[in-house]
Amino acid sequence: IILFLHAITNTWRVSSAIILLCKVVVMETITYLVLNWPLSVAGVLLNIFFGFCLLSPKGEAPKQPLKELLISTVFCNVALQITVIMHLLSTLYPPYETLDTVLYFFTGYSTTTSMSSCVWLSVFYHTKIVPSQRTFFTWVKRNIKTVVYCGLVVDRIFLLAEVIFSTIFDVSVNTVSNCTVTASYMVKINFAFHFFFLAYMLFFVGTMSLSWGSNLVYLCRNMKRIEMSGSPFSSGLRSQMRVTITGIIQTVLHLFCSLYLLLEWFNFIQDDLRYRNIRTVFLFFSFGTTVNFGLSQTLIRNRAAGVFNKAFQLNRK
Repeated sequence: IILFLHAITNTWRVSSAIILLCKVVVMETITYLVLNWPLSVAGVLLNIFFGFCLLSPKGEAPKQPLKELLISTVFCNVALQITVIMHLLSTLYPPYETLDTVLYFFTGYSTTTSMSSCVWLSVFYHTKIVPSQRTFFTWVKRNIKTVVYCGLVVDRIFLLAEVIFSTIFDVSVNTVSNCTVTASYMVKINFAFHFFFLAYMLFFVGTMSLSWGSNLVYLCRNMKRIEMSGSPFSSGLRSQMRVTITGIIQTVLHLFCSLYLLLEWFNFIQDDLRYRNIRTVFLFFSFGTTVNFGLSQTLIRNRAAGVFNKAFQLNRK
């Protein structure tokens, strides 16, 4: 009888542990789905609308390189959000490591290229808002197309190389574990890539902070002069201030994403095997960028206002 009761007690403890573990896994999966499904679907729909507005504008279309930067930002956000949706669908099935790695590769590359586009967008607006007083900034302003295109190409090549090597390292780390020399070289190369990548992220944040900060200082001084003269603020000045404020918000998003990557790299934050935490951070960054993008661009706001007015009129009829 004692052995029977002991067996029942052990069975109950094991069953309770299994049930608790299943609840934790289910709750994590449900939380991941609840957080990411609405944002990813809404982000894809918004970016499709933004892309339609940019490719078929009513009125004056944005000129190059602004149009290229805007389209690049929209495309990167759509790619990131679609890969998150694909990963959300894959969570309904047993985990497949290769698929998770490939989707993580596209998610990481889409996020970093979106960040790159936002950085060069801040440089472009800085040359348009703040008058250049030094020789270097004057040269950048005159050759802004060449500077932006070269910067985008260099960024994409470096970021692609970093993401490819990181993916190869994650996939093959177990394969080369028996070869100490090869594993040591791969660890050193991976460390070098990660170091330059984090330096790149800090360069992104620093460039955006300097660009939008100097824009804000210049516009505030200009607005004080206009206020003292008693003249009304022009629509162009209001538009520049709106773009600057959304640019500062975008810089905060960049800083948050970069800090999370830094904390994860130094193992202050542990992610699960399916990279759910980092995907959620990337998606929040992408959705925030999408909302910021729509608020900052007059072309998109006017088109959205026209669509809502037509829908409201149809509803009244």
